[in-house]
Amino acid sequence: MKVLKATASQEIPLGRFVDATDGFTAETALTIANTDIQIWKTGATALVSKNSGGATHLATGIYYAVLDATDTDTAGPMKVFCQIAGTTRAFELELEVVTGLSVWDETLTEPSSIFAWASATYGKIAGLLGALGSNKMTETATTFVLRNRADGSNIGSATVSEDGTTTVRGSLT
Repeated sequence: MKVLKATASQEIPLGRFVDATDGFTAETALTIANTDIQIWKTGATALVSKNSGGATHLATGIYYAVLDATDTDTAGPMKVFCQIAGTTRAFELELEVVTGLSVWDETLTEPSSIFAWASATYGKIAGLLGALGSNKMTETATTFVLRNRADGSNIGSATVSEDGTTTVRGSLT
């Protein structure tokens, strides 16, 4: 199930559409209008057409459409249906529209220190993963150090021990 941010434009896949005659040949030149794409939103008692714009072919009978803020204005489960004449079956896509996920709007920043898990956010975790993947790290026989991007200070460090077979790195602090 794909998760969509409420009131934001996002692409969704539609298909694979294949020919109804042989059940195999990809339909690569369909005209899919917004009225061919029907949406059920949480609490609705009827389907509504996608707000605007149809779908564009990607490859091998798979298309994509852009849901806009009107299409994604209701939090909760959503279903998208699309049936095109000459194709084998109706396509159905289950989605979840969510609000309050500020991590999608959060600008990621490099951490200045290691955070406590009690105060962890997705943004802090992503920033730390970015630092671990791109910043300078040093290690001596007893200490591992994660440096900041400018290499001007330490973000965190951990103890290191080795028994001749296994190296153990403690938690970053």
